[in-house]
Amino acid sequence: MGRSRSQVSNHREPPRASPMPRLIFLLLIAGCAQAPVEVAFTIPDPHLVPEGIAYDPVDEAFYVGSTNLRKIVRVDADGQARDFVGPADKGLWGVLGLCVDPSRRVLWAASSHAGVGMPMQDMDAEGVGSAGIFKYDLTSGALIKRYLLSSDGRSHFLNDLTVTGDGTVYATDSDGAAIYRIDGERDTLELFAAPAQMPWPNGITWSEDGGVLFVALDGRIGRIDPDEGRVRYVELPEGVRAFADGLYFVDQSLVAVWPGAEGHGVTRYHLNAALDRVVEVEPLLPTHPAYHQPTTGAVVGDAIYVIANSQIQLFRAIYTGEADVGLDSLVDPIVLRVDLGG
Repeated sequence: MGRSRSQVSNHREPPRASPMPRLIFLLLIAGCAQAPVEVAFTIPDPHLVPEGIAYDPVDEAFYVGSTNLRKIVRVDADGQARDFVGPADKGLWGVLGLCVDPSRRVLWAASSHAGVGMPMQDMDAEGVGSAGIFKYDLTSGALIKRYLLSSDGRSHFLNDLTVTGDGTVYATDSDGAAIYRIDGERDTLELFAAPAQMPWPNGITWSEDGGVLFVALDGRIGRIDPDEGRVRYVELPEGVRAFADGLYFVDQSLVAVWPGAEGHGVTRYHLNAALDRVVEVEPLLPTHPAYHQPTTGAVVGDAIYVIANSQIQLFRAIYTGEADVGLDSLVDPIVLRVDLGG
């Protein structure tokens, strides 16, 4: 792929837009009333339909996954975008959650075949419900290993993942109402938790000391001790529901990105010292003109970089013929930089 339409400044930080096209400039001004925000970069491919994003602090590069084109794009510190993993390479399905392990120089990708629920190119109807985790070498882009869920007669949808300090990977299976784990020593994909009270697990993250896993559970937040796998709910203020597609632990708080009608945008949930109760709800960017189903983000320093316009639902409606518009109504993906504040 060619250069992103936005240019970047000369200092060595994640790509930022300067100067900006007129449309992007107007979006920036409109969003600043709620939280310090700017357009970090765009990817000049309206058919990308992205869902996951990750950041590598070593190379100062972002990785963005495509649900439709079944590939992963790398955007470097100069704003240059290119394919890191090509379309459907080695059986890759639609790409969802992404996570960088910078010390081990690995990119982890959750990949699933959801059929018309999340359409993708060259879709094989017989493979619907298949899912796996793909492990890539960040230096070469080579596939290190695929971890595929066994065919057990159930539908799987590996949605998001996180990697802990010791290299253990945890991934949510939304369709299977379960969490899977790849242990660094055994190097196999295994069931970690599947309790009855875990509806539609989605975004997942872990505390800075690695002692607690947090998972988004359809309006609630689960809290899991990795040593026991038991799910307990984080206590929320009365009347509050905490939805999250992407979920990130930052300085004794959880930052959530949510695309749904229940209040999409970016919200920060500040936790108590025991990490089992939300003590403050801080909407960072509940609305923005660029939003068209925001999905996930990547925390970089004091900001989160958010996919603002995945357009997943619109693309699905176009694919199934339910929309009265065509593919030319899709626009280039926009990634916003949202200040996390204190």
